[in-house]
Amino acid sequence: MRRLGLQFVVGLVLAAALFWFLDRNLLAATENGWTDVFAAARALPWWAIPAYALAFLGVHVARVVRWVWQVRPLGERDTRLVTSVCAVGYAAIVLFPFRVGELVRPYLLARRSEQVTFSAAMGTAVVERIIDGLFITALFFVTIL
Repeated sequence: MRRLGLQFVVGLVLAAALFWFLDRNLLAATENGWTDVFAAARALPWWAIPAYALAFLGVHVARVVRWVWQVRPLGERDTRLVTSVCAVGYAAIVLFPFRVGELVRPYLLARRSEQVTFSAAMGTAVVERIIDGLFITALFFVTIL
């Protein structure tokens, strides 16, 4: 319980530091700061935020399903474990700079699974990045056409 409380406090401090940085450095460049941000949010159509949330959820569900398929040949059959590890890993990718969160999924899976080693799980993450790169490249060429 103490460890969980410490993690919560560290998370709050990190969030406060990020908001301070945003307010101090990025929003200072605008004329009205947060007022401009809220005005831009109010100018959005009512359906924009729910549509974005659904698209974001759809992309992450597809990524989780893909990683479950990638990890299954390594011997891990617990879909619930892989799904929870994947959710934490993708949150880390979004929250930490330089995509450091890419290391979280293989680390957590290797730590919680008896069948999967860190190097094997890291290999799945590398393969996933290659697949993503090929897919984005294909989308680029389709868009150019």
